[in-house]
Amino acid sequence: MNAFFLSLIPLIAFAILDTYASLNVALIATIILTIIEVIYTLISIGHLDGVSLFSIGLVALLVSLSYLKKNRMIFKLKPAILNASMGAYMLIFYAFKRPILLDIVQKYPEMIPSETLLILNTPSGQAMLHQLSFTLGIALIIHGLIVGYSGIKHNNFWWATINIVGLMIAVIVASITAII
Repeated sequence: MNAFFLSLIPLIAFAILDTYASLNVALIATIILTIIEVIYTLISIGHLDGVSLFSIGLVALLVSLSYLKKNRMIFKLKPAILNASMGAYMLIFYAFKRPILLDIVQKYPEMIPSETLLILNTPSGQAMLHQLSFTLGIALIIHGLIVGYSGIKHNNFWWATINIVGLMIAVIVASITAII
């Protein structure tokens, strides 16, 4: 969970610095904070997974384009692209009968508390992960679209708020829907 909150810091810093400083300062801070996020991930997990690499690549690409075009909205599309892509990825694997959350639990059991792992390895826990892979995929795509719209139409405060609070709401709604 710490990695999740750490991944939000570059976006929050961008929103604040872009509002009160220049675009260039906001982009440099975003790069520095992304490097810190990478170091933390390498220390805590030991490697960068596909999602981390995709996120880092998006930061590099969108920061570069924002700098070259002098357009802050380009970088503001990062969470929209990342979340919609992750949602599509989850739905594609779900369609091929390989729910990604089930794969994650089986691939990284050491990252999950033992009490939770006991529950997730039961038939009902496996069924919940299977359904959550679908509902979370849909929620992430919807969230990505809303954040993309917000990045274009709203100021930095509302973009950051919709990004962070909206993601939490999307995860909660997807989780409740998967359980029902």
